[in-house]
Amino acid sequence: MYVVVSGGPAFWQTMTINYVGSSTLPFGKVWPNAFAQSGLNGKLIMIALRSSTDQTGTWNSEKGTIYDDLKYEFGEDIY
Repeated sequence: MYVVVSGGPAFWQTMTINYVGSSTLPFGKVWPNAFAQSGLNGKLIMIALRSSTDQTGTWNSEKGTIYDDLKYEFGEDIY
């Protein structure tokens, strides 16, 4: 799942979180998004929601609070 908070005309204020499954990183690991434009002050990140220890080949549901992730990772209130 990809979440984008637009920076509007100040595009460098755009924040993104890409929630992914990873075969090599543990649940909750955060890292810069290598597939997005660089130079946006670390505001383009990926978070592992699944890891290699999770069951594969099945559908999964995720539950969480995107607002809390945005506030925790970027240190800003999102309105």
